[in-house]
Amino acid sequence: MKKTKHYKTDSSAESILSFVIDVLLFFGGIIAIALIVLGILIIVDSPLDIEYLDYGNPVIGVLLIVAGIINLFMSMLYWSMFRIWINVSRNLFNINAQVESINNSLSGSPRL
Repeated sequence: MKKTKHYKTDSSAESILSFVIDVLLFFGGIIAIALIVLGILIIVDSPLDIEYLDYGNPVIGVLLIVAGIINLFMSMLYWSMFRIWINVSRNLFNINAQVESINNSLSGSPRL
């Protein structure tokens, strides 16, 4: 009779990855909003007087807005992609546990 290895299922890796991608989505959203607001302020010639910003230049403003939208989209894309991978990993652990329990319950019965 062949001896099988038993693997302990631990979802701590999935939990850590879930926390990390939630934090990345949060900061990605904040950075995206900041870029969009800064782009709008540059386009409308804001009364804020920051020396290194070229107020009234629509090209820089539009580029910042586009960069903010792309940043927000990519943050959400990475978040959803990693969520899918986490769900697949957890489902594989559950399937493995169910198959193992079925094999353990059938190990005493004769095979057909």
